[in-house]
Amino acid sequence: PSNETIPKNPSATCSVTQLYWPTGIVVDSLGYIYISSAACHTVIKWNPNATISTVVAGIMAVVGSDSTHLQRPYGLFLDNNNSLLYIADAMNNRIQKFDAKGSFLKEWKNDKAVQLYSLSVDKRNNNLFAIDYLAILDTIVKGSDILQFDSTIHLLNRFGRSGLYDGPVCRYHDIAIDKEGSIYVGDILGNRIQKFKKVAD
Repeated sequence: PSNETIPKNPSATCSVTQLYWPTGIVVDSLGYIYISSAACHTVIKWNPNATISTVVAGIMAVVGSDSTHLQRPYGLFLDNNNSLLYIADAMNNRIQKFDAKGSFLKEWKNDKAVQLYSLSVDKRNNNLFAIDYLAILDTIVKGSDILQFDSTIHLLNRFGRSGLYDGPVCRYHDIAIDKEGSIYVGDILGNRIQKFKKVAD
């Protein structure tokens, strides 16, 4: 690709013509770019040749917790096969599911933590994975869980802070799944990458 940049935002303000605190990015099969803007509480879509974006989720610079609002969205996952957009709405501690045009479809609310950061998918079975974080009163760090869902955002499993994990306390911030189903997470508390591999039941 050519070295082109969506215009830098010199004023640090929310706008459909510039970016402010972009935290997640996915590209669809037609080259449209979806970007989460944590500071502006929106997900925007850029046409590859456009000079202005379209808001597909959230309301620009407005915080909220209903289906039309976001609060600091971070990770994104785009299901190109089914034209579905999944958003990790971090400070609302939930996953929201939209169609690619921005119509709200479903929500999963996390009642076991305070923030939910990132998303990835296991392409072998279309299971969705997410990571959360829990701290008590912002000072007592309890750590992160990895959460596993089916494509309808039904929770199948969670492990890490919960379950049998006996490693160090972590704060996961990003997640990826390889073709064999192994899970990789970036731990910003310990400055490391961890790998989880499924073992026999």
